Amino acid sequence: MPQLDPRALAASFALLLLTACPGRQDAQTLEQVEGTRDPRVVAQHPVACTEVSAVCGRLYEEHAAACLDLVESAAAATRAAMRQCALQDFRAALAHLPPNADRLVATRGLADATRIARDNEDYPANARALDGVAGQLRTMPGGAAYGAYYAADNSLSRVLTRQVPAAQACATLKDAAAGLPAGEAPADLGPRLGTLRDNFAQAMKNRSCA
Repeated sequence: MPQLDPRALAASFALLLLTACPGRQDAQTLEQVEGTRDPRVVAQHPVACTEVSAVCGRLYEEHAAACLDLVESAAAATRAAMRQCALQDFRAALAHLPPNADRLVATRGLADATRIARDNEDYPANARALDGVAGQLRTMPGGAAYGAYYAADNSLSRVLTRQVPAAQACATLKDAAAGLPAGEAPADLGPRLGTLRDNFAQAMKNRSCA
């Protein structure tokens, strides 16, 4: 892992002090985490809070997001650990957020983490899990476009990995592509939707889908 500069080390030490007393100073810990730009620093310190609260849920979100940032940036064993960390802590964020909290960020993060896990380990289980998370997103305020994106991505992946019989591939691709959101998409989703549409077009061309 790259050497941290002194400011990053100081932030890391501050985080260690703040998280040494589980159940206390969670708001200060969250403020420190949100001000730390280096995901390597944040990922080093597991979340200690256990209560159901907006602050505790956000702490898990931030830690999971830091792990997600590192899934392609280290040795193979570390990438696997970061994938597991992201899955675990986005789920923990959803478990610790209060019932009336905005759950979209954590659910989108869980969808991304599950998609990455699907492509690296235990494909069938993670593909099924992603179907479920996509369905949850569809029911959330502001989540419909994200749900449609992940559902379509899962369908394309199943075709490309031959989980779908060849005779059903074209129908599966057409149905999934037709379900992609039309009109203006959320800013962070727009480029990904464009790439996914291109991938669908290429997959249908390769299979001579009429």
